[in-house]
Amino acid sequence: MAKLNKLMTTNIQKSEFCPYGISKALYELGYDYASIGSYTDADKFNLTKGGLMYRVIAFPPDNPDFCLAPLRQQAFRWLMEKHRYIHSIEDIGVAAGDSEWGHRFRFSYWRLLDIYNALYIDDSTLGYLTYEDAQDRCLEEIIKKIRKNKK
Repeated sequence: MAKLNKLMTTNIQKSEFCPYGISKALYELGYDYASIGSYTDADKFNLTKGGLMYRVIAFPPDNPDFCLAPLRQQAFRWLMEKHRYIHSIEDIGVAAGDSEWGHRFRFSYWRLLDIYNALYIDDSTLGYLTYEDAQDRCLEEIIKKIRKNKK
């Protein structure tokens, strides 16, 4: 098991995890999936050595900046299971010149209202330069909607 954990943590980069602001917001909403990453503040990312970290065990009351750092796909899965939001990231190729095409990405998300209905939200047509930027923006927008609906 220790060998597997070492292999997992050496092949995973910080860029695969949600940035601090998103991680902190998810944590404040109750994000509770096990994670192999955490933040002790905005600039300090940590990979666990030796296993998964859980919310109950990991929460240090003396550090208000602490939060688990989910992988982006974990964050989207949690939002689907706990808050019924699903999403889509789309490549909207754009002309970069007369003969070249570039890639831009945009997101859409839905709130599943019941078995037959969903509330659809589409993002700007210009899109984002990277897939990860589109994912992060989508997560931020879903979090904003959840916070607004809780008030």
